[in-house]
Amino acid sequence: MVLLLRYTGMRISDVVSLATDRISGNRLFLYTQKTGVPVHSVLPDFVVRVLELTPRCALNYFFWSGSGKLDSAVRSWQTRLRKLFKLANIANGHAHRFRDAFGVELLLAGIPIERVSVLLGHQSVKVTEKHYNPWVRSRQEQLEADLQRAWSRDPLVLLETEMPQRYASSKHLLATTRRTGDKSHEFRRFWCRMILCAELGGRSRTRYISTVFISLSSLR
Repeated sequence: MVLLLRYTGMRISDVVSLATDRISGNRLFLYTQKTGVPVHSVLPDFVVRVLELTPRCALNYFFWSGSGKLDSAVRSWQTRLRKLFKLANIANGHAHRFRDAFGVELLLAGIPIERVSVLLGHQSVKVTEKHYNPWVRSRQEQLEADLQRAWSRDPLVLLETEMPQRYASSKHLLATTRRTGDKSHEFRRFWCRMILCAELGGRSRTRYISTVFISLSSLR
């Protein structure tokens, strides 16, 4: 039951009342008890294997006899899960935590909230936004952090970051050269490389190039 709760995001009432004919291969289809919304889902293969090995409460149901009241069966399973959470030292544990984990992990994996809403069986995406909007913001922060890491390795970004330092070093080198009268080819090549870097840099291109040409002219 725990695996079904975790990897389907279903409410405990839907899991308890799950009929065996609602699973075909690794695909699950049902109408939710609370809202009557149809839900299609795909189960991990290992969950299907475990479910097949799990003793059934009845021929047509996995976790319910089918003859008693569903509410009574749900309360019975809720009591068992509370004991399980207590053994795991998880305070205030309840079945809905698995549903929350399902929705949150999908959002953090980049799945649009509209699709998560369908998988959770919500009647409207507004319901999903109400309960999971903080995690949508967390996903945005995660995406921004990913972009920051990507930009930190981008060659143009690195070049733009290094240009002010190179520019400061070049001014010092120019001043030294003027004092010593050094007009070597190596120094000229250094400035040519600065021109190429400025061409790639973009935003400060004009300033860097004009400075380089003025400096080269002073060496003639």
